[in-house]
Amino acid sequence: MDYYETLGVSRSATPDEIKKAYRKLAQKYHPDRAGGDAQKFKQVNEAYQTLSDDQKRAQYNQYGASFEQMRNQGQAGGFRDFRDFATFSEEFGRGGGNTSFDFSDLFGDIFGQSFSGRRRQNRGADIDLEMAIDLEDAIRGAEREINVDKYSSCSTCNGSGVAPGSGFKTCPQCGGSGQFQNQQQSFLGLFSIKTICPNCQGQGKIPEKQCDDCRGQGRIKKKATIKFKIPAGIQTGQVINLSGQGQASGVGGHPGDLNIHIILRPHKFFQRSGDDLYFDVKARFTQLVLGDKIKVPTPQGDVWVNIPKSAQPGSQIRLRGKGVPHLQSHGAGDEIIRLILEVPRRLSGKQKKLLEELQQQGI
Repeated sequence: MDYYETLGVSRSATPDEIKKAYRKLAQKYHPDRAGGDAQKFKQVNEAYQTLSDDQKRAQYNQYGASFEQMRNQGQAGGFRDFRDFATFSEEFGRGGGNTSFDFSDLFGDIFGQSFSGRRRQNRGADIDLEMAIDLEDAIRGAEREINVDKYSSCSTCNGSGVAPGSGFKTCPQCGGSGQFQNQQQSFLGLFSIKTICPNCQGQGKIPEKQCDDCRGQGRIKKKATIKFKIPAGIQTGQVINLSGQGQASGVGGHPGDLNIHIILRPHKFFQRSGDDLYFDVKARFTQLVLGDKIKVPTPQGDVWVNIPKSAQPGSQIRLRGKGVPHLQSHGAGDEIIRLILEVPRRLSGKQKKLLEELQQQGI
């Protein structure tokens, strides 16, 4: 195991960069968190214990795998079992032994709720939808509207959950603090965990009388019509983010976002590549040899294009700025005309004779 690779840092990483990487990964893999991984949590702690100590880090840089082997055999100051958690707690807890410490800054929302003394601001869920659009919409931009069944703020109580004419009262379970503090004994000593009050969701107050329409939730489910703009230049895979247009969170929170994932429908004759458009023209042999002037479509309308003499099949003619507008800058891509040789399926007797004469002349 490469300790630097485990923490996702370079060998020249500073102590602060190592600590920051450790904090992030420890939260991600903590066994008590949904989706946690005890083995990876242990590896992260092992890597951090070495790289956060200047002497051990120097030894590891010098001996590499040999240092790790000695560590695993207990000869380099390794840790096992609960000591992984002890390292985690010693680094970010406050105090030790029988002194109470607090995991609020590091754990954040590991258990789905805030551990800090600050009241959590709930946030509604995001909504993700797919929308297919035509190439013309991506070129010129467009305005659209979409109907979404979602939770919206209750209009009767303005999202407060309180019946009109009523007010709030102090939450009887938390006494208005919005949180509980539980003390637990562990191998590390006594520690406290702060959790939000489930009765008032950290608000410290509850309605004297609940709103009848939303039953005190501050939100109701209904159909909403949302208007938005499709920017010129957008392409498949890109997302239009409509902030605050997702699910309402309920009392004391903020709504999520509505994310519209764009899918571009195939066009009947244009092919898009980045901001360039490709258009295939079937040209006769004589047009390629003698040259010609042809009319081709562009997003801005039809234009005349010259086929140069002695053009080869597969040759390209580039029309500057006739493609798709750049999404985040000025200008546009190009339209590229590809010349495809069209071979006739049937020939008249005269046409066949002329071609045979050309063949005899080596043309």
